Amino acid sequence: MKQNIDPAAFFNAPIDPIIDTYVNLSIDIALQVEKRLVEKGWTKREFAKQMGKSEAEVSKWLSGVHNLTLKSIAKMNNALGEDIVITPTRAKQKYSTIKFIPIKVHARLNSKTIISKFCHIEPTKIGPIKTVKFSQAI
Repeated sequence: MKQNIDPAAFFNAPIDPIIDTYVNLSIDIALQVEKRLVEKGWTKREFAKQMGKSEAEVSKWLSGVHNLTLKSIAKMNNALGEDIVITPTRAKQKYSTIKFIPIKVHARLNSKTIISKFCHIEPTKIGPIKTVKFSQAI
Protein backbone atom coordinates (compact mmCIF):
# COMPACT_ATOMS: atom_id res chain seq x y z
CA MET A 1 0.00 0.00 0.00
CA LYS A 2 1.26 3.47 -0.92
CA GLN A 3 2.21 5.73 1.91
CA ASN A 4 1.02 9.34 1.66
CA ILE A 5 3.83 11.85 2.11
CA ASP A 6 3.04 15.39 3.20
CA PRO A 7 4.85 17.63 0.65
CA ALA A 8 5.23 20.47 3.16
CA ALA A 9 6.85 18.14 5.69
CA PHE A 10 9.16 16.73 3.02
CA PHE A 11 10.40 20.16 1.86
CA ASN A 12 10.62 21.58 5.38
CA ALA A 13 12.55 18.61 6.78
CA PRO A 14 16.08 19.44 7.92
CA ILE A 15 18.81 18.71 5.38
CA ASP A 16 21.79 16.62 6.39
CA PRO A 17 24.71 19.11 6.31
CA ILE A 18 27.05 16.47 4.83
CA ILE A 19 24.67 15.82 1.94
CA ASP A 20 24.19 19.57 1.45
CA THR A 21 27.96 20.16 1.29
CA TYR A 22 28.44 17.17 -1.03
CA VAL A 23 25.79 18.40 -3.47
CA ASN A 24 27.16 21.97 -3.44
CA LEU A 25 30.74 20.80 -4.08
CA SER A 26 29.63 18.46 -6.87
CA ILE A 27 27.69 21.22 -8.61
CA ASP A 28 30.55 23.73 -8.14
CA ILE A 29 33.03 21.34 -9.75
CA ALA A 30 30.68 20.55 -12.64
CA LEU A 31 30.06 24.26 -13.27
CA GLN A 32 33.80 25.00 -13.10
CA VAL A 33 34.57 22.33 -15.69
CA GLU A 34 31.68 23.47 -17.93
CA LYS A 35 33.01 27.05 -17.77
CA ARG A 36 36.50 25.92 -18.78
CA LEU A 37 35.10 23.85 -21.65
CA VAL A 38 33.26 26.90 -22.99
CA GLU A 39 36.41 29.05 -22.64
CA LYS A 40 38.43 26.45 -24.57
CA GLY A 41 35.65 25.93 -27.13
CA TRP A 42 35.57 22.21 -26.36
CA THR A 43 32.58 19.90 -26.48
CA LYS A 44 32.10 17.16 -23.88
CA ARG A 45 33.07 14.70 -26.60
CA GLU A 46 36.42 16.47 -27.14
CA PHE A 47 36.97 16.67 -23.39
CA ALA A 48 36.22 12.95 -23.00
CA LYS A 49 38.67 12.15 -25.81
CA GLN A 50 41.39 14.19 -24.04
CA MET A 51 40.91 12.02 -20.95
CA GLY A 52 40.48 8.70 -22.75
CA LYS A 53 36.94 8.39 -21.38
CA SER A 54 33.55 7.90 -23.00
CA GLU A 55 31.31 10.90 -23.56
CA ALA A 56 28.64 9.17 -21.42
CA GLU A 57 31.03 8.88 -18.48
CA VAL A 58 32.04 12.55 -18.74
CA SER A 59 28.39 13.58 -18.94
CA LYS A 60 27.75 11.57 -15.78
CA TRP A 61 30.72 13.29 -14.09
CA LEU A 62 29.41 16.72 -15.08
CA SER A 63 25.81 16.05 -14.00
CA GLY A 64 26.59 17.60 -10.62
CA VAL A 65 25.39 14.57 -8.67
CA HIS A 66 28.11 12.01 -9.50
CA ASN A 67 30.46 11.08 -6.65
CA LEU A 68 33.74 12.23 -8.22
CA THR A 69 36.95 10.61 -7.07
CA LEU A 70 40.19 12.52 -6.58
CA LYS A 71 41.58 10.52 -9.50
CA SER A 72 38.78 11.68 -11.84
CA ILE A 73 39.29 15.29 -10.70
CA ALA A 74 43.04 14.89 -11.37
CA LYS A 75 42.27 13.57 -14.88
CA MET A 76 40.07 16.61 -15.53
CA ASN A 77 42.81 18.94 -14.22
CA ASN A 78 45.35 17.37 -16.55
CA ALA A 79 43.06 17.40 -19.57
CA LEU A 80 42.18 21.08 -19.01
CA GLY A 81 45.73 22.04 -18.08
CA GLU A 82 44.62 23.87 -14.94
CA ASP A 83 43.26 23.35 -11.45
CA ILE A 84 39.54 22.75 -11.04
CA VAL A 85 39.75 22.42 -7.26
CA ILE A 86 42.44 24.09 -5.19
CA THR A 87 42.95 23.87 -1.46
CA PRO A 88 43.33 27.07 0.58
CA THR A 89 46.99 26.22 1.30
CA ARG A 90 47.82 25.78 -2.41
CA ALA A 91 45.80 28.88 -3.30
CA LYS A 92 47.79 30.93 -0.80
CA GLN A 93 51.07 29.64 -2.27
CA LYS A 94 49.94 30.16 -5.86
CA TYR A 95 48.36 33.57 -5.41
CA SER A 96 50.43 35.04 -2.56
CA THR A 97 51.76 37.90 -4.64
CA ILE A 98 49.90 40.30 -6.87
CA LYS A 99 51.95 41.40 -9.84
CA PHE A 100 49.68 44.19 -11.11
CA ILE A 101 46.45 45.86 -10.05
CA PRO A 102 44.17 46.95 -12.91
CA ILE A 103 42.67 50.40 -12.44
CA LYS A 104 40.60 52.75 -14.54
CA VAL A 105 41.53 56.43 -14.44
CA HIS A 106 39.00 59.14 -15.30
CA ALA A 107 40.18 62.68 -16.06
CA ARG A 108 37.95 65.65 -16.87
CA LEU A 109 39.64 67.99 -19.32
CA ASN A 110 36.84 70.53 -19.48
CA SER A 111 33.17 70.57 -18.62
CA LYS A 112 32.31 68.11 -21.42
CA THR A 113 35.33 65.92 -22.13
CA ILE A 114 36.19 62.97 -19.94
CA ILE A 115 39.15 60.73 -20.66
CA SER A 116 39.12 57.19 -19.32
CA LYS A 117 42.11 54.91 -19.49
CA PHE A 118 42.80 51.42 -18.18
CA CYS A 119 46.26 50.75 -16.80
CA HIS A 120 48.10 48.36 -14.50
CA ILE A 121 50.03 49.48 -11.44
CA GLU A 122 52.56 47.50 -9.45
CA PRO A 123 51.29 47.22 -5.85
CA THR A 124 54.68 48.36 -4.51
CA LYS A 125 54.23 51.71 -6.24
CA ILE A 126 50.85 52.52 -4.73
CA GLY A 127 50.94 55.33 -2.24
CA PRO A 128 48.16 57.23 -0.53
CA ILE A 129 45.10 57.83 -2.70
CA LYS A 130 44.93 61.43 -3.81
CA THR A 131 42.55 63.57 -5.82
CA VAL A 132 44.48 65.41 -8.50
CA LYS A 133 43.29 68.34 -10.59
CA PHE A 134 44.70 68.44 -14.09
CA SER A 135 45.54 71.86 -15.42
CA GLN A 136 46.60 70.73 -18.89
CA ALA A 137 45.34 68.23 -21.42
CA ILE A 138 46.84 64.78 -21.12
